[in-house]
Amino acid sequence: MISMIRRIIITGVIVLLYHVMATAQPDRWQQRVRYTMNVEMNVTTNRFTGSQTLAYTNNSPDTLYKVFYHLYWNAFQPNSMMDQLSRAQMNTSTSLNLFKDKVGDRIQRLQPNEIGYQKISKLTMNGVAQKY
Repeated sequence: MISMIRRIIITGVIVLLYHVMATAQPDRWQQRVRYTMNVEMNVTTNRFTGSQTLAYTNNSPDTLYKVFYHLYWNAFQPNSMMDQLSRAQMNTSTSLNLFKDKVGDRIQRLQPNEIGYQKISKLTMNGVAQKY
């Protein structure tokens, strides 16, 4: 009698676990992103030139009408948002300060020939030019 109750309990637990695993997170899909970059570096001028292709696969059943692609435009220039943030964090004592020891006021002190920037020549999606 006890062994039959154990079998029923074990069978019930197995069925329950199978059900939970089969229906876990049915409303979530893992998207896929693949980057391909071709970059050349000029060690004399410290400049990078190149191209990047991003292939984004939407595995959800929903149609995406917008895709956001964040470009950190000119972050490494004096008075940029990143420069202001890193200088502001120099005076804080939080342990989450990411810029304090690494960047600090270094961006503000860059010489004209040291200032970095991004120059984007085109952005396309499925071969169609996009506004950016």
